[in-house]
Amino acid sequence: MKSVLKVSLAALTLAFAVSSQAAEKQLIVATDTAFVPFEFKQGDKYVGFDVDLWAAIAKELKLDYALKPMDFSGIIPALQTKNIDLALAGITITEERKKAIDFSDGYYKSGLLVMVKANNNDIKDVKDLNGKVVAVKGGTGSVDYAKANIKTQRPAPVPEHR
Repeated sequence: MKSVLKVSLAALTLAFAVSSQAAEKQLIVATDTAFVPFEFKQGDKYVGFDVDLWAAIAKELKLDYALKPMDFSGIIPALQTKNIDLALAGITITEERKKAIDFSDGYYKSGLLVMVKANNNDIKDVKDLNGKVVAVKGGTGSVDYAKANIKTQRPAPVPEHR
């Protein structure tokens, strides 16, 4: 955890060094609050790994910020239109996305998984999903993966729950 924090601090320190105004204003930080355990709402508070990491970085850099919850699919457009200053999101860094927005260094590597009912013995491998309806979170790397690797009836975006 300490090395993650050091890398993140170094990246953010460099980013904010170019703008002396960063410390003078309240930063608007978007977060997708439907991505447990990284960002989510628990009661009336936003919690999770990314939220805790950002709180530690902001404290170290003495930055004032406000979290702005939004659907994952709205985060990149909000960055592009400067409606937010930065985002906390479990987002796959792709070449296409790098053309649209700037990223910090990655600090957590994860993957995709498939969930089925406990009593489902038919789906053991991704190829077993061919011909099935597959639910994926809209705007994420799982949509791209499903389109490229599964001959599905349709990738069905899962509505976001707040």
